[in-house]
Amino acid sequence: MPETKNTKFSWLTLIFIIAATLLVGDVFLKKYFYLNQNLNLNLGNINFHFTLNQDLSWGLKIFNQPTIIILSVIVTITILYFLALSARKEKISYCLFLSLLFVGAVSNLYDRFFYGGVADYIDLSWWPVFNLADITITIGTIGLVVLLLRQKN
Repeated sequence: MPETKNTKFSWLTLIFIIAATLLVGDVFLKKYFYLNQNLNLNLGNINFHFTLNQDLSWGLKIFNQPTIIILSVIVTITILYFLALSARKEKISYCLFLSLLFVGAVSNLYDRFFYGGVADYIDLSWWPVFNLADITITIGTIGLVVLLLRQKN
């Protein structure tokens, strides 16, 4: 089926709805586990509990909190710029993966402002504790790398 302006608009609308749902869902879950810090849900090999990460990914202690916030704002604005550019050029796949990156960046930045660090709640025991925003960042990054590698070839 050939894409028309309406089809592309529909895809962009769907991407926005998915991104907004993921953002609201992650913020809600973080708030829930923040308010219930003594809660530890065990679902087999996955545990859900609140952990505050004041460092970078995987607990890397490279920068202090104000520097991390400034860098996060710069990265978030840069992602938004490329997202707007991709939407203008109607690159649906890029919009999807950049939206996932944007959701993760905004959600984790929100945490740094309101909790003093990133609220994590998914614990696999063999991997650092993470959250839904981290998942969206990972999927968005992998998707963009794949798109860029395919574009090179």
